[in-house]
Amino acid sequence: MNDLEMLSGYEHSTAMENGEERVKNAAGFITLDNDSNGIIYGLSKYLDII
Repeated sequence: MNDLEMLSGYEHSTAMENGEERVKNAAGFITLDNDSNGIIYGLSKYLDII
């Protein structure tokens, strides 16, 4: 929740699928949860390199 303001102010913000609902609503992209390789998935979608 401490990143909520920052997420809503950045166009390429990303939240984890298992995150707080308010955080996910503020984010520009929702990646998979942390048990489903969400970091790798998010990077591959955002950077289009993996």
